[in-house]
Amino acid sequence: MKGSPLKYLLDLNDSGTWGNDPTGEGDTVVLRSTDIRLDGSWRISDPAVRHVNRHDKVRKRLAFGDIVVVKSSGSPEHLGKSAIVTKEVAAMRPCFANFVQRLRPSPSTDSRYIWYVLNSKWAADEMASLGNTTTGLRNLNGTIIGSLRIPARGIHEQRAIADYLDIETNRIDTLIAKKRRMIQLLGEYDRRTLDDLLDGIRQNGLARLGYLAEVRSGLTLGGARANSRSHVTLPYLRVANVQHDRLDLSEVKSVTVDTTTARRTALRHGDVLMTEGGDIDKLGRGTVWRGEIDPCLHQNHVFAVRVRTKNLLPEFLALLTRTSYARQYFERTGVRSTNLASTSSSKVADFRIPLPSRSTQSHLVSVYQRKWETLERTRVATGLQVDLLNERRQALITTAVTGESPVPGMAAWQRCLAEGHAPEEG
Repeated sequence: MKGSPLKYLLDLNDSGTWGNDPTGEGDTVVLRSTDIRLDGSWRISDPAVRHVNRHDKVRKRLAFGDIVVVKSSGSPEHLGKSAIVTKEVAAMRPCFANFVQRLRPSPSTDSRYIWYVLNSKWAADEMASLGNTTTGLRNLNGTIIGSLRIPARGIHEQRAIADYLDIETNRIDTLIAKKRRMIQLLGEYDRRTLDDLLDGIRQNGLARLGYLAEVRSGLTLGGARANSRSHVTLPYLRVANVQHDRLDLSEVKSVTVDTTTARRTALRHGDVLMTEGGDIDKLGRGTVWRGEIDPCLHQNHVFAVRVRTKNLLPEFLALLTRTSYARQYFERTGVRSTNLASTSSSKVADFRIPLPSRSTQSHLVSVYQRKWETLERTRVATGLQVDLLNERRQALITTAVTGESPVPGMAAWQRCLAEGHAPEEG
């Protein structure tokens, strides 16, 4: 795509600051890459508060219309994601971290236009290509970002494109928000369905989980090795594989350990897997291992709860860990750190559970599974709709900024240029 290098349209193109630990006096919000969504919007739910020296607090303060670009990421899809500083964000008087880059367009450039270009598929592909290094890390810098070629358009054309995209992307964003709200409501309905199904079974008393099952810790990486002939390389599960009461086996790592350790930490069919730490709302949620990979080990941050009695079904135990009752227990006993928390094997063992008859457990699991499958089909279909809307949004931005699709107002401006005069402002 022909055009001018971005650096010629900027007044500032600089890196940020991380400052020092907060002191409680004169601290400043420092925005990070994690505060930016993939679609270029802000998600400042848990902003970092740092102590920034007086000089940097002035030099690195974000202003309305500035653009913040992620320049370092382990994931290609996050590299180059960009957010524009709104009036609400500017009112926080924030600085920006050193893993993002600030771009301040010149007065003759519409910030919104640059932001839309940076959020187009063309710019994402270009930055992903430019950001690859020989070390395998993905990084951008001010020079690379400044070298991106931006379609050379006058301020009137820029505003016409930005105004058009403001309206059209807002329509799509409104639809996406409604779909995401529907997914959230489906999750809430799922939890209520489970709570209603299991309501009343605690009336017959509770049993300590540690009396019914063994809470097994997993593999501690980096341990000493014996002679090489006694080693074996096997897949192992990490926290990333065991989240939100579901398994994600799309990327499973391997590790080389001695055969004794492999036997000790190998998973068995029916183990209930739980993570040691993570989002407080997800902590302690269990999912049943069904031998999807055999043999397979697990990291020490993933607990394997191995039932030792026929009176407790692993599937029923996994259901119990998803109830509001379980949520309250793990939130109360977990060790918190901001919005994250962790638990321990002893806390899991101390969890007290109802123990109805085996036939009752089997019936409850079966009833819930049928209800869940119906909800899951709706949830998956809605999620696909969100994906399609996001694709439509980026395609709309890309074709508008590259000139592949007509933009209202552009034709009149181009006619005026052809006739040798510019349209009046407003």
